[in-house]
Amino acid sequence: MRIGQRLAVLAERSGAFYGRKMRAGHVYAFAEQRYGFRGDGGPVSKAQFREGSSLTVDSAGNWVLIDTNNRRVRVVAVKSGRFYGRTMRALHVYTVTGTGSTLTDSGDGDQATRAELGLVTRFLYEPSGLAVQPSGAILLAELSAGRVLVIHP
Repeated sequence: MRIGQRLAVLAERSGAFYGRKMRAGHVYAFAEQRYGFRGDGGPVSKAQFREGSSLTVDSAGNWVLIDTNNRRVRVVAVKSGRFYGRTMRALHVYTVTGTGSTLTDSGDGDQATRAELGLVTRFLYEPSGLAVQPSGAILLAELSAGRVLVIHP
């Protein structure tokens, strides 16, 4: 899976998952080839992404992904509920970290949605690794910058 090209799920077993009937061994697309940034708060099928470098699943089953060139961490809620401090609808996409800007290295100690990921000076640092702890804290690695950001829910 490469975000910006296709966000899809390979069904491990047959049944109803993510609001769709699926057969084992088949692939089901949720977002097609739309390169850009669009769709926050709306259905993932209408969303746009710009290159993804990492995707993981949190303890609630939500998809948490780095939208690399948009400098954001985005979540696709797999069911409706309250996640990362906000109300989310099933199969809708939300930015939980990042503004999309790289003008400064802001964000330490501030709200995650105000953080600017990927500091631009002489080099461009991109978010490159992602994990979610059982508590819901997101660990975001900017390896070329030599740092790991912890975003608390």
